Amino acid sequence: MKSLKNKKKFFYFKIIVILILSFFIALNYKFTWVKGDSMLPTLKENTLVVYDKNLFKLFPLTTGDIVVFKINGNYSVKRVIGIPMDKILMEDGSFLINSENYSYMLRYDEYFLAGDNPEKSHDSRHFGPIKKIDIVGKVILKY
Repeated sequence: MKSLKNKKKFFYFKIIVILILSFFIALNYKFTWVKGDSMLPTLKENTLVVYDKNLFKLFPLTTGDIVVFKINGNYSVKRVIGIPMDKILMEDGSFLINSENYSYMLRYDEYFLAGDNPEKSHDSRHFGPIKKIDIVGKVILKY
């Protein structure tokens, strides 16, 4: 009889742990699909990406991170090229970071984002820097 009680307790314990983990995951992680070819070859169209909504707020984004951000009511996925206070020079389709001559000087809350496939990407070269508040998460997994 004692064994049956212990099994029930363990079963309920597992259910509670699963519920707590599910709640934690739902609060911190979201997913979206990549639209278009702007992130080729890293991310193909319709690739599912999982992003963390909170961790990037505690640990600063760095150059090379892939982020999900909102622009004009739509979610988009791009790579961080410039971080706050960087000086960006765009020259012949490439970027120079912290050059003496520059096109953009990023403010304390701005990021310069670009796609990995510049010919197909509509990014900060077209719409300018993105405010930190418009970044919704850092990509942590791709499927």
